[in-house]
Amino acid sequence: MKDNIFVRSNNILVKINQADIHFISAEGNYCMVNTVQGKKFAVKISLTAFMEKLNEVDFAQVHRGFIVQLDLIETVDTVNSVLSVRGEQIPMGRKFRDMLLNKKINVV
Repeated sequence: MKDNIFVRSNNILVKINQADIHFISAEGNYCMVNTVQGKKFAVKISLTAFMEKLNEVDFAQVHRGFIVQLDLIETVDTVNSVLSVRGEQIPMGRKFRDMLLNKKINVV
């Protein structure tokens, strides 16, 4: 059960496997959970609080408004500070760049 989270969708709790989460974006008071199947769920929680619910080995906050699943990162553009995650362009904040490059992903 540790690898799953439940999100509320129309007063129904929907189980999502953390491996199916593509990325999470902050939009106002909500987090938008985007799954690899293309589904989106709006959850009323802060991005920081959502990050605490996730497995920190598999996910990283890469911008003040984005959390990504590390296994789904395809490219890291260090010049333009942009990640490609399954075809989506996700901005990378300077504050999170060093942590990502030095501690979360293997760079050779």
